[in-house]
Amino acid sequence: MLHATSSTPRRKRAKERPESDAAFPFLFEKNPLPLWVYDLETLRFLDVNEVARKKYGYTLAQFLELTIRDIRPAEDIPLVNASVRETPPEVLNSGIWRHRKKDATLI
Repeated sequence: MLHATSSTPRRKRAKERPESDAAFPFLFEKNPLPLWVYDLETLRFLDVNEVARKKYGYTLAQFLELTIRDIRPAEDIPLVNASVRETPPEVLNSGIWRHRKKDATLI
């Protein structure tokens, strides 16, 4: 599952969030599914939960050096680029994709 965010200043986004978003950090980290947040402009990972770190084999620091393109097979990159351009920013899940783990295993 993907969660994307724009590069809108954090303070402005915080003002726009409902109070229920205060639970987001807890739910994000405790979710049994791999989750991440990435920037829609740079596609850089901004946060990755522990489940994703274990499944993909990267540390948090390593993930934060990557973009979503880095965990995709090379032949899927044009599709990723098209998806980023065409998927509305409010959509939190962009579908089912092949991913590449740190050891190069495809999932």
